[in-house]
Amino acid sequence: MELEVLELNQEVIEKLKGLQKQRGRKSLISKIIDKDPKLLVKIVYWIEIENRSFGEVISYLKDEGLSISKGGLFNLLQQLKKANVYTELFKSAEKVKRKLRIWYFDPNDPNNLLSDVDYINEFLKFYRDRARHYRIKLMSYIERTIERLGKLPHEWTLMELIELRNRLYEEYKRQLEEKVKKYGNDVHSRYYGLGEQEIEAMARNLVFSWLVAVRRILEFIGKKDIVSKLETRKWKVIHSKIEKRKEYLDFNEVIKVLKSEELTHNEKVWFMLELVTGARHNWDNRKGELMGLRLIDFYEDDGILRCDIYSTKTQKTWRGIRIRLFDNLFLKAGYSLETEIRRLLKVHRNKNIRVYEALGFTVNYLQRTYIKKISKIVGRRITPHHLRHSHATLLIRLGVPMELIAGKPEWSEFGVGWSDLNTLYQFYVALGKWKYREYTKMIDEQLSKL
Repeated sequence: MELEVLELNQEVIEKLKGLQKQRGRKSLISKIIDKDPKLLVKIVYWIEIENRSFGEVISYLKDEGLSISKGGLFNLLQQLKKANVYTELFKSAEKVKRKLRIWYFDPNDPNNLLSDVDYINEFLKFYRDRARHYRIKLMSYIERTIERLGKLPHEWTLMELIELRNRLYEEYKRQLEEKVKKYGNDVHSRYYGLGEQEIEAMARNLVFSWLVAVRRILEFIGKKDIVSKLETRKWKVIHSKIEKRKEYLDFNEVIKVLKSEELTHNEKVWFMLELVTGARHNWDNRKGELMGLRLIDFYEDDGILRCDIYSTKTQKTWRGIRIRLFDNLFLKAGYSLETEIRRLLKVHRNKNIRVYEALGFTVNYLQRTYIKKISKIVGRRITPHHLRHSHATLLIRLGVPMELIAGKPEWSEFGVGWSDLNTLYQFYVALGKWKYREYTKMIDEQLSKL
């Protein structure tokens, strides 16, 4: 909680220092005075002005870097009263200025965000069903804009926002150039091999994300005249580094990972599931995507094992995903995903359990340790989302039409697809260039026969 202590009487500080000297060992008062005497005013403010419990005060002090028990806090207050400084501290506490919090985590529900500004609080309630990371990103951009302009959203003007947009673009570009200079030669870095064109595209996309957040809050408070003139279209640039930086695994690398002794058996099962479903992960709330997939979501249809996955991004359920999709590839390494899923369904009586839990994993382990193992096996940086790239790449290389890879939620034989076919084309079309060459050759042959 951000508090600004406007004043603290110098005589009180001298009294506290005198109290500090009277004690033999280093007391709690000594620690507080060494750190910041104004913390004593904050303690009195929390207890007397805001009527906070001892538990809450201890939590706030922990954020300030001080560890204290309830008994220790009680003794501290008694000591201040005996030294006749408590009344003076209370007078200072009455003048404390509480800084406005644009957003903060609800102490009773860390998944919930709150604000000291009434209409921003209503805005957060409106977006409560969206993923936590999306809301945090949205509020981070809004808070940064408030700090830069020194005004709340209802006071923003079009000219101020346009000027800030242009400044942000130059700042983002400069920051990216510095990152490329520093990490551009590291094959494991996300900045590896980035040229001017990629830097330009990334900077524009960062500005686009900021514009989206600004437009959301302005729409919510009814400033549609500004929203209509604050365009995003020119700032969204779809560029793909997937082929250039090989942000996917090819057929040989998939077999290499499955044959490796670095991964455990269950890790290989999870790896195959990622490749077959092509689902995003949704690490935060785990209500959908791959982290929300449960054993109950698997079923048999005419002897074929399938599953349904809810996508939090498209807010649709992708039905009928074929589990044995890549089994002929996996069999080259001696594995079958269909067999492994059937085994899991037999072993676990509780079908409501999430698949990653049934395999014995934690979210933290899959995000870090597991993916690092895969990076080590293939010899370059791989992220969990690269396995979604791999899913699409394998299908493209097998000659599956883009329309079928994009799929339809009602029946998605080839995994969790893309609701926007244009996005799929722009990101992955480079991977299918060989197919274009094949069709070009066929056209030439047909025309030469005429």
